[in-house]
Amino acid sequence: MNRTDRTLLIDADVFITFAEIGATDLLRTMAGVLWMPVPVDQEIVGRPAATVLERAVDAGWLQIAAPPPDQYVQYAAMHLGRDVDRVTYNGDILLLAHALAAPDAVVITDDNPLRKCCRTLSIPVAGSLAVLIRAAERGDADPARATALLLSIDEVGPRLSASALRTAEQLIAETTETAPSDEAVTDDSV
Repeated sequence: MNRTDRTLLIDADVFITFAEIGATDLLRTMAGVLWMPVPVDQEIVGRPAATVLERAVDAGWLQIAAPPPDQYVQYAAMHLGRDVDRVTYNGDILLLAHALAAPDAVVITDDNPLRKCCRTLSIPVAGSLAVLIRAAERGDADPARATALLLSIDEVGPRLSASALRTAEQLIAETTETAPSDEAVTDDSV
């Protein structure tokens, strides 16, 4: 399997952040097949990002995934500390369930409990910062644009600590010095 065959499972929070800062082009250029599970897409309905989501699906660079088999949903619910007998099909459970069902999956979320659970289960996880830094490494966003987008992410997306912001700025600045690597999109170092 090569990197373009990977399953990239995107959470609503990351999609909304990139839509609000006008940078969904960076999601589109990621190496892999970008999926958003039902009902994650429903978390975007009624928001300005809904139009952007509709255009992404229509253009074919983002696909909506039907729920995975129940055994994965129940296993995901258990690992997220939810009542397995009364599983509600929320976004976190479905993202994790899809990741469990697809061995090549990378979960893209800024949700800390979901990120922690993915790491516990050895599922690769990335967030908005990793997506932005990898885009800069690939040359999809020059360092000036990536730095401006980083500040925009801090405004509209997850609140970044001062150290995370400095580390991300440094990694973006270093992209002009190094060639892109072929590593998975993860943000354990950010």
